[in-house]
Amino acid sequence: MAVASEYVEVGTELRIDGRPYTLTRSLTHGKLGKVAINGEEVPATGFSDWILRELGWPNLHVPLGLNPATATQLTPPSFRNTLRHTYRNEDSWIRFANKEQEFTRRAVISQLLDFARARSGNAQREFKLARARRHLDEAQAVEREVRQSTVQAVTAITESLQLPSARTSEQVARARQEVRAKLDSVRQQRQQLTAEIQSIDGGSASDATGPVDHNSALTREYSEATSRVKLATDEVMALTQVREEHQRSARTVNADIGRME
Repeated sequence: MAVASEYVEVGTELRIDGRPYTLTRSLTHGKLGKVAINGEEVPATGFSDWILRELGWPNLHVPLGLNPATATQLTPPSFRNTLRHTYRNEDSWIRFANKEQEFTRRAVISQLLDFARARSGNAQREFKLARARRHLDEAQAVEREVRQSTVQAVTAITESLQLPSARTSEQVARARQEVRAKLDSVRQQRQQLTAEIQSIDGGSASDATGPVDHNSALTREYSEATSRVKLATDEVMALTQVREEHQRSARTVNADIGRME
């Protein structure tokens, strides 16, 4: 900030492979984030990429930390980091060194000694492998949660239907067949009761000589059968939905695991 208060801009002239360049950095408000290269302004954040490319230096990304396996992201050592290591006097080195991250110092030293590409490549492979393993662990954790929730839902339905416990897709399919069989049986009973009621109604209409006895048991059985049919239908739909959700979740998790592998 002391420099910005005394000067309007700073600049330098240099040659790269014989090509002349004039670099200017304005210190006025509104232009602090710009660097002019031969009069053409570029964002200050992109200057590092430009100068490294022009110099033919490797512009690589290194893990953000000393251990690539535990790093959360990759970061590029900038041209500024390298310049700091080559243009410092003893006093500024002492003040600057204890503020610099160790992984940045190692990356710059690797660049100056010309083995940055090999070292960065190994670190990136280790970083990507560790990240893939973390993603795989997350996918497997999701799979376990899906399986557990599916088992709980299917168990609750099978217990309410008094069916054997179903924990696999095959067992769910067998349970579904049993429910359908019960539903067919209830429907058959309903048809029989309906036929008997229609028969009784028809007889009472044709017999005008005397009153017809009302069978309350048939009415009660018909009502109970209707309730059982509705309950069985709802339970079949619920069980079918649970099975479909389980299969959809299983396909998603298996696809994630396959991609991670």
